[in-house]
Amino acid sequence: MSKTKKTMKSSQPADQFDRCFLTGCDKVTEWQLPWFVENFKKWMPDAKLSLANFGITEECMKWAKESGDFHSIGEMERRHVPKGWFMKPGAMLGSPYKEICWIDTDCEVCGSLDDIWNHLEPNKIGMVVDEPWTKRYGEKQHNSGMVAFKGKPPILRDWAEQVMLQPERGDQETLHAMTNPILKMAHITDLPNKYNYLRLQFHDGDEVQDKRVVHWTGDKGNEHIRMIMDV
Repeated sequence: MSKTKKTMKSSQPADQFDRCFLTGCDKVTEWQLPWFVENFKKWMPDAKLSLANFGITEECMKWAKESGDFHSIGEMERRHVPKGWFMKPGAMLGSPYKEICWIDTDCEVCGSLDDIWNHLEPNKIGMVVDEPWTKRYGEKQHNSGMVAFKGKPPILRDWAEQVMLQPERGDQETLHAMTNPILKMAHITDLPNKYNYLRLQFHDGDEVQDKRVVHWTGDKGNEHIRMIMDV
């Protein structure tokens, strides 16, 4: 595949780019951002958090800059994509940090994530197996709500290109479609389920101890987040 241009820019000094947690949103999902940040900072008060701007409103950008919660804010090249999540792989690829953990804004951080860096392997991205979809479709899939890695694994560049050239329903589905079981073993490290416990696992009775992140996926997940925010 051809070389992908890095699209996330920041003005922070290079020596500050050791490791960070990265999230991003557009104007459709920006309502989740204050809720996400509040939970993240509760458990990770000293961790660096970076924001990728997928097309948020001026009001949200003003809040993000004035909040002081973000170590950096990356501006993404505006491309015609049907959903903001297709910009996620490009944001991860273009981020200048040496070690990165992406987290979706519909993820509820409910425990420390300090030890997630211990699971990183060279040239591989770390993801939690999507147990609900794996069970329903009979094929091993990984959930893209959290993605951790160091350096720039080759699969990340291929993924960033594929979501622009031949996207599936979402960025997660695109990654699954472009990797067979052997490629998954070679390029993806299975992270413990506690780092990305999915909403449907409650429904399936799939209990996991010591949850660090609960991922409130889909419309029902959004309803749950809104209910919590309204309390």
